Amino acid sequence: MSFDLETLYKLLPAVYRIRDLEQLGNGLPFDSLQEKVYDSSIHLPLKALLEVIAEQIAVLEENLDQLYDDQFIETCAEWAIPYIGDLVSNRLLNDAQNLRNRGISIRPADTNAPPNVPPAPTSGPPGPGGPPP
Repeated sequence: MSFDLETLYKLLPAVYRIRDLEQLGNGLPFDSLQEKVYDSSIHLPLKALLEVIAEQIAVLEENLDQLYDDQFIETCAEWAIPYIGDLVSNRLLNDAQNLRNRGISIRPADTNAPPNVPPAPTSGPPGPGGPPP
């Protein structure tokens, strides 16, 4: 839900909107002022305050959207990439080169293997509980 000026103004209780109009009308009846509520050329005091609040809400909404995007590597800002890498304990690529220099072999993961599949049992005598059912 976006909180623009008109949405915020409509969310106010009617008594405050009426008092806002009465300040503008200087004693004119409310019925004659009612059509002026949504006229953008008229500056109502309460509506002017809500305009400032709506601008700040828009800034907060934009900031929250960016913070949400920064939680995922695909949509994050450039500055967030090292922090996400640190959260998942990712090592830098030059660390892989250091491991190769020490004679440690580095292989990419087998991407064709299904995830979290236990190894197939080897043939041999059944365990202490007997053969599986």
